[in-house]
Amino acid sequence: MQLDARTLAVQHRYPLAPGQGPTGLAYDPKTNRLFSGCANEKLIVTDSKTGRQVAVLPIGAGVDGATFDPVTNNIITANGRAGTFTVIHQASPTSYSVVSNVPTQRGARTLTQDPKTHHLFTCTAEFGPAPAPTAENPRPWPSIVPGTLRVLEYGR
Repeated sequence: MQLDARTLAVQHRYPLAPGQGPTGLAYDPKTNRLFSGCANEKLIVTDSKTGRQVAVLPIGAGVDGATFDPVTNNIITANGRAGTFTVIHQASPTSYSVVSNVPTQRGARTLTQDPKTHHLFTCTAEFGPAPAPTAENPRPWPSIVPGTLRVLEYGR
């Protein structure tokens, strides 16, 4: 979606299909690429100037966070249900490939990156039993065990 910053009026809407339920968003200002992590395990790459879809790539379940590293040209998504980071390399503005799915821990889905060290930070906890599914919440998250929050750092 493109907004007018003064009036907040919607000027354009850009479809993300086949992506559904976008959550994580990262941006490469050099190539004008938006990277949208979607709930149906897809990363959608969009040209931010034209709205044209450039690529669709597989990612893990339960995405929440996404980041772009301008030094390595890697896009990383944090996939909480899968307990992985998906690392995607941008070889050019039109060429992308999945490099790896790095194990993290289940529930680690919020993500940030230190621009100096290139280390990734996420957090999770231990989980107890999940509540019973309902029509409104057919796939409920399990409860968090008090006192088990941990911050995880990944890097070389």
